Amino acid sequence: METISKILVGVLGTFLIVVVLGFILAFPVKWCWNYVMPYLFNLREIDAWHALGLSFLCGMLFGANKSSSSDKK
Repeated sequence: METISKILVGVLGTFLIVVVLGFILAFPVKWCWNYVMPYLFNLREIDAWHALGLSFLCGMLFGANKSSSSDKK
């Protein structure tokens, strides 16, 4: 029973760290967007949740290709 609780604490701790790091990394996106985009394109400012979503979307669209080397010919 003790090992299950250690695993659960580890999983929850890892999840919490990922969420906190995501928000920390989303703040520069938020600040850059709010500094540039409203003045150039008359767009509205975004909050931290939107910046996190924008970072996730850009990572999916423009992230590195993670295919294995055996797929390349």
